Amino acid sequence: MRCKRIFAVLLSAALLAGCGGELGHIAEETYRRAESFGVGLRDFLPEESSAESSPDPSSEGAESSAEESLPESSGPSVEELRAAYYRSYLTAEQQKEYDALLDALGDRESSARVGISSLESITPVVRALYYDHPEFFWLENGGTLTTVGGRSEYAFRTSAEPSELDGMQAEIDAASEFFLSQVPPESTECQKVRLVFEFLVDTVDYDSSGPHSGSIYGALVERKARCEGYARAAQYLLGELGVFCTYITGTTLDGDSHGWNLVSIGGEYYHMDPTWGDPSFSGGSDPVPGYRNYAYLCATTDEILLSRTIDETYAPVPSCTAQTHNYFAENGLLLSSYPGEAAKILASYYRSGARFVPLRFADETAYRHALDSLFSGQEIYTLLAEEGITLDTVRYLSDDGFRTITILFS
Repeated sequence: MRCKRIFAVLLSAALLAGCGGELGHIAEETYRRAESFGVGLRDFLPEESSAESSPDPSSEGAESSAEESLPESSGPSVEELRAAYYRSYLTAEQQKEYDALLDALGDRESSARVGISSLESITPVVRALYYDHPEFFWLENGGTLTTVGGRSEYAFRTSAEPSELDGMQAEIDAASEFFLSQVPPESTECQKVRLVFEFLVDTVDYDSSGPHSGSIYGALVERKARCEGYARAAQYLLGELGVFCTYITGTTLDGDSHGWNLVSIGGEYYHMDPTWGDPSFSGGSDPVPGYRNYAYLCATTDEILLSRTIDETYAPVPSCTAQTHNYFAENGLLLSSYPGEAAKILASYYRSGARFVPLRFADETAYRHALDSLFSGQEIYTLLAEEGITLDTVRYLSDDGFRTITILFS
């Protein structure tokens, strides 16, 4: 699966203090992937007194709400759906074949006898199994159906030898435990989703060349993956944390295949794309150490459709309309007007040691006003000066689709 960024408009400029200053050159910065995560913007912890991290007084109700909001099916539990979203949309006959293949894979067998002799009929089954179970890291997205004398057998393509699997699994266990041990046990669903997103952005480099780049082994152990590897690692880690997350595929506006995630937080669905949240995906160095593109954390359907189509061949994808856990709104970074609270936000994050601050604007008018005023008019220096901050150079990234402006303190 080849991925290519096609939508985000990145505009970087070095602005010299004072009016009429000549645009300067931007010094390229490189950022070595951290062995731990959490650099960049201020990180939250569950004990912080924020709306995001405060315990939900109606947590029992939220759990039942999440169960009710999951797709209708033949009756699987919430726990089963967390691991088998696509299975729930198969027919009873197809589910029987799915389970037979699942049993074989559980025994480390890469093939099994099936009762379906039509490739057209078996394809939804094996695709559902592959999408639901990232833990079978040695599988590739494809295989062969052979029918001889009325007996049919399906064999998956694999990327590793049977003798290698135990050692590779041990490496995956160690890598996932490294992350899971850093997640406070009292973390909310929202916090778990964000921590997984940040961990993958901070520790994985986009690289589609490796034999395991589409698997959790590539993302968690080799720290190199393509979009499929990022998304399946997110699915795997959130499954370990008990949060609903499944794998979604589609096509970018350039016609390239792409994979990302659908997550559920408090019974509300959101799109999450850790690949496009990672600056290494664009092929350049990070704008500043610890940079993450939070526009692709908890996005709505309308937002995600700006850059791709959604494939619903094997299962419907719920419409994501909720804004409850919009990253920018939850962190006080969504502005309804300019300048609004922009100066105070920038100063607060700068003083906290953050290297970048992403601002989203509620409508196109406010976004364009801010973009023109801050940089064409160089009001960025005025705003910072009002807060007692003097800088010689400020850089920024802008994204017209998401109406975001990210200020880089370099």
